Amino acid sequence: MAQQVCQRFVEARFIEAADGKTYSHFPMKGALWRLTPKGIQILKKFCDRNGIEAGHIGPLIRGSQSQIVVLERDLETDKLIQDRTTVEVVFRRMCGIDGPNLKSPAVQSDSDSISEYGSSLVGVRMAKDRRVYDKMIPYTLTGKAAADWLLDCCTLMSRRETYELCELFIKWQLLELLVEDRNYVRSNFMASHFQPTKYAIYAVTEKGQRICGWLTRPASVSSEDSSDMSKEKRRMPKDTNMNRFNTIMTDPALRMLFKEHLEASLCEENLNFWLDVQEFLLQYRQQQDTGRLARPDTVRECLATAYGT
Repeated sequence: MAQQVCQRFVEARFIEAADGKTYSHFPMKGALWRLTPKGIQILKKFCDRNGIEAGHIGPLIRGSQSQIVVLERDLETDKLIQDRTTVEVVFRRMCGIDGPNLKSPAVQSDSDSISEYGSSLVGVRMAKDRRVYDKMIPYTLTGKAAADWLLDCCTLMSRRETYELCELFIKWQLLELLVEDRNYVRSNFMASHFQPTKYAIYAVTEKGQRICGWLTRPASVSSEDSSDMSKEKRRMPKDTNMNRFNTIMTDPALRMLFKEHLEASLCEENLNFWLDVQEFLLQYRQQQDTGRLARPDTVRECLATAYGT
């Protein structure tokens, strides 16, 4: 059981071998392990949320300057929330906040080193220009580089989740496949959409470049569309702080960005408390509607949750 838990830590990139070796499976002996930058950030968020102040943890957390993208999950199923806006936000982060992480020549961008992915502030390695057949294509990356960045710099727990996100990048025309890894496809018949190998080459599409802000967006919408937008705007509720807050709380992408802003402002715990209270009230009303509050064990559970919050 303990080995299985440690194996999950390895797969989620929470820990890594201290000697730099890569292990696909957690060995019972013969290896020394340390926390990855992602693992330190996960530990920091856990300690902050639960008010843990251990003396041996403080120096480790304070010494880390890395950042990760905290993705929203469904509270009941724990599945990633994959609406289009959230996926586009993650795609922009992957491509680089301050512009593309260009490496020239292309061989350097395909390096197996993951040291550059210690923070979400640095985008995925890309080749500035890569010759594909008879054309020079800008902004190309390998499937392995995309999967590694997502796993190292986001709160993803497995490679399967990284593949799901990359498939959405392709589905919504943010990435396009240039060179197929035929060997991988032959051994993985369901991998036609995304191939997470260093031999599969992808390019950022024109739409993806606009999403990242590398290209100017198309001209303004037509007068007919503008008229429709004006009518819709008139039907919108009054712009108040409460309405803005409700809009943010109901949009997963805005909520994710709002949490990052609060974390930078040193007041993320206020939002976490508000969310915990809302979840508690929802569960309380459900228990009340089903009549389970008449049972003593249910009352004790509600009290324990309230004190824990």
